[in-house]
Amino acid sequence: MRWKIDPSERYIQGAVTSYFLMKESSSVIEFQLTDAMTVDSIQHPSLKDFSLSQDVLSVRLNNTIEQGQLDSLTIFYQGIPDDEAAFALDVYDDNNPILWTLSEPYGAKAWWPSKNALSDKIDSLDVFLDVFPLNFEGVSNGVLMSDEVAGDSSYRRFHWKHRYPIATYLVAIAVADYNFEEQFYTFGDDSLRVVNYIYQGYEDLASRQVENLHRSAVLFDSLFMPYPFEQEQYGHAQMGRGGGMEHQTMTFIGGWNFELLTHELAHQWFGNYVTLADWHDIWLNEGFATYLTGLAYEMAFDTDKWWNIWRPQMVSYITSEPGGSVYVGDIQDVSRIFHPRLSYAKGAWLLHMLRSVTGDEAFFRAIRNYLADPDVAFGYATQDDLVYHLEQEADTSLTEFFNDWYYGEGYPSYHIDCNIQTETHAWITINQSQSHSSVDFFEMPVPVRFKNQDQDTTIVFDNQADGQMVFTEIGFTPDSVFVDPEYWLISANNSTTVRENPIKESVVIFAPNPVNERVKVFSAKAVEDVKLFHPDGTLLMDMGKPSDNPFYFDFTHRSSGVYLFRFQFEDGSTLTKKLIVY
Repeated sequence: MRWKIDPSERYIQGAVTSYFLMKESSSVIEFQLTDAMTVDSIQHPSLKDFSLSQDVLSVRLNNTIEQGQLDSLTIFYQGIPDDEAAFALDVYDDNNPILWTLSEPYGAKAWWPSKNALSDKIDSLDVFLDVFPLNFEGVSNGVLMSDEVAGDSSYRRFHWKHRYPIATYLVAIAVADYNFEEQFYTFGDDSLRVVNYIYQGYEDLASRQVENLHRSAVLFDSLFMPYPFEQEQYGHAQMGRGGGMEHQTMTFIGGWNFELLTHELAHQWFGNYVTLADWHDIWLNEGFATYLTGLAYEMAFDTDKWWNIWRPQMVSYITSEPGGSVYVGDIQDVSRIFHPRLSYAKGAWLLHMLRSVTGDEAFFRAIRNYLADPDVAFGYATQDDLVYHLEQEADTSLTEFFNDWYYGEGYPSYHIDCNIQTETHAWITINQSQSHSSVDFFEMPVPVRFKNQDQDTTIVFDNQADGQMVFTEIGFTPDSVFVDPEYWLISANNSTTVRENPIKESVVIFAPNPVNERVKVFSAKAVEDVKLFHPDGTLLMDMGKPSDNPFYFDFTHRSSGVYLFRFQFEDGSTLTKKLIVY
């Protein structure tokens, strides 16, 4: 890529040479390029003619290029890009011009002839920027190979080289009167160069925040894999809009704050190294980057402060509206692709809930396996690629989870009824309603905290049905109950009740009757001995004195029929209970 750039003018002029390998024999090569551009000429020894129509540049050759053949051509062009967001011009401090590009998702065609598809990465990149006036810096992907005054001292030529696969939308340039600073991040015996192109007057802020970012980089390196482009470098270039854009190896940044810098750094793993294969699944980029910001709060900084602030804020934001799916239905609507509440926040909380479903060890191992998968490494990933590794490590199906939380809309509200039966046990009834009709029930582990003045404990209930009742040992008598106190779930408008209604029967058997598996038995009185009989009086088992309360009987391998439990209590009384096994 060879471009002439003046940051005071929305105009691009240059030549792009593309090397390509034919996947099938053809005499026509097509690129995406906006009709607003003027193609001056195309260089190829077999060129017949070319045309630009409906944003497609068709290059027709006299000879057929055979399947498997490597070839190249050069397109000379110029013009005013018609997408002002993709090729942007602004000023800072009133009179300093800044020019930058931002192509995600479809903007590359506005300023260079490309194959802007989520199916094929460029494997190597050289960018030559002829920049004037002379005090301005030209920035792009990879490593700066040279910076020299050229053209009778009328402009500076910057040569950037990138030798990792890169998606089209991640190719970028920026030109401004930058100040340059560099830092080095250490990872054990290794180090990574971090370069920063900063507006005049922002040097101290940028330096502090980039130094602070080191802890996030160390966390991602240790938690997932080393920085994917470690043979080159990482960097930031300030731009004239809010937010940031994770251009590969060179993030364009609108401000210098922790969450933004960490989010864009996380994209180097999730979005750049492994790129989404379909804009419907943008959460594979944005959900991950948002969640990794939270992980940095949890694992690398002041957990008690920032992590505990971030989680309730996120859940409150996600549930501020009753509908909306993480799945993007209309990928022509760019604002929907990058919906902050759904693609970013709710996408992040899908990962947080998956972590609660699978457990930490399986979750992080699955993510590492996903990144290491040779089918997606430095390439493109589908949602199925991620789900496969999660299911493998957790040894479970996640189909229902994704049907509810990814394709479905809304969230559950829980009402927990704690019916105290003894000093240590209670019946727990879990009722659930849904904020949106697309999901009839959210099957999820539901953490519930029980508390009194002196004690507290959290029990996780596997909620599989509305009105589900569970008899559980709390270990003390609670006076208050809290739903999901650690914010593992997307839920809102939860409520609880605590009441006392002691067991009237001495023994309660918690199982359907008939039963065909293990049954749980609770005794309100101290048990001295438990025996199992056949109805004809034959003794089948003598358990003796149970060591726990509640305790269990296993009927998995017993034949169908009627069985009798006989309980002898320490006070000398007895009780017989009948159970049918099928």
